[in-house]
Amino acid sequence: MFFGRKKESSDPVVTVIVPAMNNAKYLRTCLRSIQEQQGAAFECVVVDDGSTDNSVAIAEEFSTTDDRFSVVSHEHNRGPSAARNTGLAASSAPFVTFLDADDFLYGNSLKSRVDALKEADPKTVAGTYCDWQPTPQDQEPTPPERGPLSRPERLGFINGPECPFIVTVPVVRREVLEQVGGFDEAAQTAEDFDLWLRVLREGYTFAYVRMIGVAYRQNSTGLVFSKSAAHAEASMALIERQYEDVSAEADAPFLSLPLPHYQLASAKAERLLRTYALAAANGETADVDRIGKLLPVDLHSLERAGLYIDGALRGGVWRAASALPELEAVETRLQLVADLYAQLMGSAS
Repeated sequence: MFFGRKKESSDPVVTVIVPAMNNAKYLRTCLRSIQEQQGAAFECVVVDDGSTDNSVAIAEEFSTTDDRFSVVSHEHNRGPSAARNTGLAASSAPFVTFLDADDFLYGNSLKSRVDALKEADPKTVAGTYCDWQPTPQDQEPTPPERGPLSRPERLGFINGPECPFIVTVPVVRREVLEQVGGFDEAAQTAEDFDLWLRVLREGYTFAYVRMIGVAYRQNSTGLVFSKSAAHAEASMALIERQYEDVSAEADAPFLSLPLPHYQLASAKAERLLRTYALAAANGETADVDRIGKLLPVDLHSLERAGLYIDGALRGGVWRAASALPELEAVETRLQLVADLYAQLMGSAS
């Protein structure tokens, strides 16, 4: 059942889906942090998952005064996976992000992730992700206490086997979520790990936006705390799954071989690419030819597994620039990287 006014503002670019189940204590803070976001046209769908407190009333406070907000209610509790899928079905923006009702966004969180996703290649980049700040259970909204951590610039399947990030930090293309079928509603815990693993095994990556965008409240009533054993068991099954060869299965994912295959091939290719670029920058044609013969033929697949080819080439060119005056200009280095990338990926296709 829907509440609130029909949206009259311009079409949203990103949907924020907020599943809520008896989260009245934190929900107003959560929704206000969304409402205060600037620079990204959003819609927010609050999915009440059978709350018995006044969560719906709080959500309606926003939907009746701000047409960017709407409320959908489940007649009974169905779990976070079903609630997020309901939010997907009730929304339309091309980009989607999820925010748990006890968490909140920091300033510029939506704009930074959305802007980066607009610039990314839709064929290989499923979404963008940011860093997050674990926050005490009753913490009032304050700026992050630290700077963002170093995380993979392009996060792919090769970065496994652990869950790559919490459910609230990616902004994802809707079409990718629909391609993999959304959340598994049979999963009672680690459902986000399962979703991200399915996305990564289809050969998509996530681009890192170096900022802290989300406060992750350490709530003692959350599923990780209240069902620790079940969460551990589900996570172990997903980790083990990554070490299996599933190429013979019906509807096998694009990256169907075991994780170590891609990790080893990517590690070797990254080292070779850096040296290849160094030799090319130095004009060592014979070395370029020798290294080129060592490069794997499936560079496209490795790129889709998470190998950052452009970044590896930059590493070699930038190292060469420290000794070669002709590469002093950044524009010259970038052009060389672009030329090498085009040559390699053209021959690998």
